[in-house]
Amino acid sequence: MATSLQLITTTTGSGSSTVSVTDCFTSQYDNYVINIEDMIFSSRAGVNMRLINSSGVSSVAEYDRAQLQLRNDSSFTQTRNSDQTSFQTISATSGGADEFGGTWIELFNPNIASAFTFALMSHSSYYDIVTGDLLGYKYIGAYKVEEAVTGFQLIHGGGFNFDTLKVNVFGVL
Repeated sequence: MATSLQLITTTTGSGSSTVSVTDCFTSQYDNYVINIEDMIFSSRAGVNMRLINSSGVSSVAEYDRAQLQLRNDSSFTQTRNSDQTSFQTISATSGGADEFGGTWIELFNPNIASAFTFALMSHSSYYDIVTGDLLGYKYIGAYKVEEAVTGFQLIHGGGFNFDTLKVNVFGVL
C-alpha cells in the first residue's frame, strides 16, 4: 500500500493511438503508481498497456489478467486471459469530455530484472453518459517475464487517436 508518492513525470498526448512513457522506472523505487487522470477520445473503447524494456515495447504473449467489470445497469462480469500481448482493457471511456473518471495502476517490481512485474488496477467512468450508467474495473495482472522494464505504452483499443490523455507516474516510498 502506498505510504508516500513522489511525482516522477507527467505525460500528455493527443493525435496518436499510442502514448509511450519511457525511462520512468528506475532502481530508486521498487513500486510505482500510474494515474490516468484525463482521457478523451471520440469512440467507446478500452485502453491496453504494454511494458517497455531495454529492447523497446514488449508485445510478447506473456501478459495475464483477471478483471471484474462493475456496471450499475447489469450484472458484474469476470474476464480472465493468459498469454496476451498486452494488459487488455486497463481503462475505458464511452467517448467525449466529462465521461472519464480515472484509472489508478500500482506496478510492483518493474525495475527488478529477476522478478515478474505485477499490477493492481482500478478504473471508473461513465458507460453511457446519456443514461447515467457507470462502469468500473478492478484488475490484477502479471507480466511473466523476468526482466527490468523502464516504461510503458498505452494503446487505444479501437485503433483511434486519443484526443486528450494525461498520465502521472509516481514512485512509492
